[in-house]
Amino acid sequence: MNQLPRLLVVLGLLVFGSPAFSATHILTVTGKVSDIFARQDGEVASVPDGQIAVGDRYELKAVMDFSTAELSDLFDADPTVNVYSLSNTKVFASIGGYTTEFTPRFNFNSSLQLWDDRVVVDTTDAQSFRFFNFDFVPIDTNSFEVGTGQISESLGFSAFDFTAMARDNDLISQLAPLSAFGAQTLSYGLLNADTELFVGLNATVESSVLTAVPEPASWLMLILGFGIMGVFLRRSRVCIDKRAINARLPS
Repeated sequence: MNQLPRLLVVLGLLVFGSPAFSATHILTVTGKVSDIFARQDGEVASVPDGQIAVGDRYELKAVMDFSTAELSDLFDADPTVNVYSLSNTKVFASIGGYTTEFTPRFNFNSSLQLWDDRVVVDTTDAQSFRFFNFDFVPIDTNSFEVGTGQISESLGFSAFDFTAMARDNDLISQLAPLSAFGAQTLSYGLLNADTELFVGLNATVESSVLTAVPEPASWLMLILGFGIMGVFLRRSRVCIDKRAINARLPS
């Protein structure tokens, strides 16, 4: 009896069944700016001039290392939510004519908040990413002309499922695909702490993908697995060819 199919199944389970945990994830989000607003001293203010307008397209790309994630004890008593601090994150964003980078340093913060059956208005599942640059120096000029002072900016991407079916836990090791969340939004904010002027925007989401990057060990297993299966297939072809030749030879 030909054992090749059985061997291939066993080999597949051994090589592909237990890949190394992918710590690195890449979040990519695109869409359009839908609303821009401003507040100063808690009151509605005029939106200052800037490089961003309603209708402008944006792209957000965040590279996150989940191996550095630290679980916050802020919601220890609440089984429906976990908040993870992500110290090793790099964020690149372009909105209209403005580009910015968030990179790890003393005034940078990145976090992931996970909801599982959390009751706000309705029972909701969520995966929300938050990125902050405190007292930063812009690459070129600020997104909006908020004057000089202690400037900070923030970016947030949230995905909600109001049927509470997207997640069945609040663990970072078991993230759900973003396609499972029907309501998604992106927000951006720029704050001058000295003048208390805040400019913010909301944006629609046209596409969003959270991709796990295979670790080197996983790539090695994949290459090894394909190599071994190639050897088996080659040997099987040789055996089949020999049987065909023998069958044609006169007895």
